[in-house]
Amino acid sequence: KDSRRRSESASTRHTDADYASQSPSSRPSGESSVGGGSSTHLPIRDSLKQYPAFYAKFTFSSRETGELGFRAGERVFVIDQSDEIWWMGIVDHGADQPLEQGVFPATYVNSEPPKSTDWPDLM
Repeated sequence: KDSRRRSESASTRHTDADYASQSPSSRPSGESSVGGGSSTHLPIRDSLKQYPAFYAKFTFSSRETGELGFRAGERVFVIDQSDEIWWMGIVDHGADQPLEQGVFPATYVNSEPPKSTDWPDLM
């Protein structure tokens, strides 16, 4: 099941501009509209706030297509927790970088942000 889950989803990179021309029905689940049926849409980065934020306890290097790599301390927005072992998430590396989406081991993240004493090399 784990290898099937990882191979079914491809790692993707998105920018706000990628979604400007898409209709609401063709946007990924991370895209949302303001006011329900309004024609004004939130930029994809703003819509990430609707998902729970977790913080990487460890660095995870993706090895297969569809996996999401991240560094210890990075914030990961979790968009699917339906599998106990592999979660789907999005990492925002900043406005000048594309969003990255993929699966990662659920045990690599924590709901609490890191403290400077947890990972001194990050601060």
